[in-house]
Amino acid sequence: IYDANESTAGIAIVAHDHVADEHGKCTECKKQAYFAILTKADGTTEKISSFKDGWAAAIANEGSTLTLLCDVDLGSGDVALEAESGRFTLDLAGFSLMDYSRNTLINVSGTADITIKNGKLINTVYGKSGDGQLYQNNANAIRMYGGRVTLTHVELTGGSGDYDWKQCDSATIYDGELKVTDCTFTGKVVVYRTDSASNPA
Repeated sequence: IYDANESTAGIAIVAHDHVADEHGKCTECKKQAYFAILTKADGTTEKISSFKDGWAAAIANEGSTLTLLCDVDLGSGDVALEAESGRFTLDLAGFSLMDYSRNTLINVSGTADITIKNGKLINTVYGKSGDGQLYQNNANAIRMYGGRVTLTHVELTGGSGDYDWKQCDSATIYDGELKVTDCTFTGKVVVYRTDSASNPA
């Protein structure tokens, strides 16, 4: 691995500006230069090279759409993505959004209003007995403590493990509003009874 402009054995390794194809991959070096496109409410677009930055920009831009250009694996963490406010659409465009999250892939609360469509949300956690406790209600694809989520043509998969129950819940709803159209869930959808000002029991 060489830094830009480093030379060795008579060969110069120089930086170049990425020229991306329709899936965000550079036609020269074949690197995934962009992971998504953010289309703002006014029609202007922005190429997204960091998905988490794109997620934050979508939250900040009311009425925007964040569209995947490829499968995206966010890595690992207790919670991959959070939204407490904002109104936007996540268009998976036939691709998968993944993360190894022992808590949840997407956490929604507050006044967030998110539409997610056309693809897969996958929590890739696999728990092994003796390798830290994993409960069935852990490792969700989505978890809600408030807000509104609309799912259309989405496959949601919770984590899994070698425990008796095998499959984690795909979605856990503590509060908020969930609307589902033509979706597939691998793992239970669990709704807890709540008594809040917005959703009285």
